[in-house]
Amino acid sequence: MRHRFSLSFFLSLFLSSGCAVVVFDRFLDVPGQFFFIQDAIDFAHFGDTVRINCGVYSPSRTGEFFPIFLRNGVKLKGGSANCVVIDAQNTGSVLDVSNYTQGEISGITFRNGLAVNGGGLFLTNVTDTLIRNNVFESNRADNRGSALWMANSDNVRFENNLFNGNSRSSSATLTLASVQISDSGFSFFNNVITSGDGDGLTLENGATGTIENNIFFDNGSASEGFGFVDTSVSSTSKIAFNLFFQNAQGSFQLNGVAKTAAEANDLSGDDMIFENREGDPLFANAPVGDFHLVAGSPAIDAGDPDPAFNDATNGTRNDLGVFGGRNPLF
Repeated sequence: MRHRFSLSFFLSLFLSSGCAVVVFDRFLDVPGQFFFIQDAIDFAHFGDTVRINCGVYSPSRTGEFFPIFLRNGVKLKGGSANCVVIDAQNTGSVLDVSNYTQGEISGITFRNGLAVNGGGLFLTNVTDTLIRNNVFESNRADNRGSALWMANSDNVRFENNLFNGNSRSSSATLTLASVQISDSGFSFFNNVITSGDGDGLTLENGATGTIENNIFFDNGSASEGFGFVDTSVSSTSKIAFNLFFQNAQGSFQLNGVAKTAAEANDLSGDDMIFENREGDPLFANAPVGDFHLVAGSPAIDAGDPDPAFNDATNGTRNDLGVFGGRNPLF
């Protein structure tokens, strides 16, 4: 088994084993204190933060093995998704997170993951966790969640994440969503899901969430792929202030029935589906990955009017997508 530890590792180990006082770093840096991301995680304790500095971390460049397994309560933070890339090079899922609570995953690009479920990020039995300011691109899966799969989890918040160009693997026989969530409670604010070859976001097995201020753009291929799918007989999720455009089969599929945004808004009963729209978000240059909004975009000042969602940049009403809200992507 490969291990490369820094002087600070051995100093901490010496102090913890030979003295009454146990010393653990609250922040563990990669590279610096640790060469491998997995080694830093393995050394960390509940409440510690592994900080990843700018660079590409992959089998060919740094010798990292995949998937990387995140320990319970250890926060994983990159300096910025603009410069921190974890690239599995199709050797496995990028990050596996199981039986995890009170954590955070932020500031990272997850690239070229390949798995049965959750090519970029696999989550199960996760609670009270923030997943923010990440990019998921070019990940693939065989069965569920080409970018991200979550099951049996609760109070997980997804905020200002970009899901771009994630797809089914060559061996997949089903239509996958970029993001698939099963039997979980969650919130999903100011994300963009785009250019996947299946559905954008799919909820299964009673998954219930608050889904606001997102953009679902250009999902699906040929004649398959909706922006948002909820398989529940009667949706109990709050789905509001979202924008849909050019999804192959349409904006919504609810309990197996296709709906436009207007039709979903007008459903009778006690549902919480309202203020969803269809229209071109007017991205600056989506083909090259620039998802800033240009002047005249219907996504500007179109989010939840609650001041808690106001844009951090100018304090105005929430702009939909990854650069709006309290924590813009970069």
